[in-house]
Amino acid sequence: MSVILKLKNVVFNNSNLPKLPRLYKDGLVAAFRPGNSAGSLADLSGNGVSLTQVGTPNFNEFGVQVSPVSGYTTDVVETPSFSMVVAYRYEVEIGSITGTMQVIGSRDNVPNPDTGASITAGLFADDDSTGTRIQHSLSLGTSGSMTNIRGTKIAQPVPGTPYLSPWQYMIATYDSTNREYHLYEPAKSSEITGTAVNTVIRSNNVWSLSAVGGATDNGATCTIAEALFYNKVLSSSEVSEIYGYSVDYLTTKGIVLAE
Repeated sequence: MSVILKLKNVVFNNSNLPKLPRLYKDGLVAAFRPGNSAGSLADLSGNGVSLTQVGTPNFNEFGVQVSPVSGYTTDVVETPSFSMVVAYRYEVEIGSITGTMQVIGSRDNVPNPDTGASITAGLFADDDSTGTRIQHSLSLGTSGSMTNIRGTKIAQPVPGTPYLSPWQYMIATYDSTNREYHLYEPAKSSEITGTAVNTVIRSNNVWSLSAVGGATDNGATCTIAEALFYNKVLSSSEVSEIYGYSVDYLTTKGIVLAE
């Protein structure tokens, strides 16, 4: 016979004890921390979010591997103001590195081209006279095109293949009231803030882990270790708290974020 003892009002203040990964819940609409199988890809927000598989995503010890034509769509519609959080690795196994891909977001090319918003990674053209590079961005659908607000460089010069990038971490927010965006990369002490010049076209697209409607396969994949979606603009203090929780979780998987 088993005996269970419950200790009330007891606090174990021992730094050697493992930390239980936590989530910041205010405004959280969908949360995923995938493991090495499809069964691990359950919504952790408590909102009962459903997923629909697109193509053939794969799993590894760090999470789910998605591409422009494979991944998972949720049943959660993008809100006018939002925040996205992702920890991921950009990968190209064979061939040359070309184009970009959504990592997470709501981008869709069918039926309305270039709508939605996404955190995007891949090959970006020269914008500072130093040549092409692997980079990531916040992409926003604006007036019939996509506007890319670039984050930090991931690799330059462009590497050969096979290529696995260092682990990246980005929090992107957008405030629809004043068209203000923020790109936070706390592991790199980077914050980019600005106002969208063109009107951002809101969409009724759903959030997804890659798998963009109408996209073509460019040979790139991303392994996603964590993906969080919020229906609000996160403050800088909330970003710091979420980042701390993410680092606690990612450490348990042996993931070290690029600095």
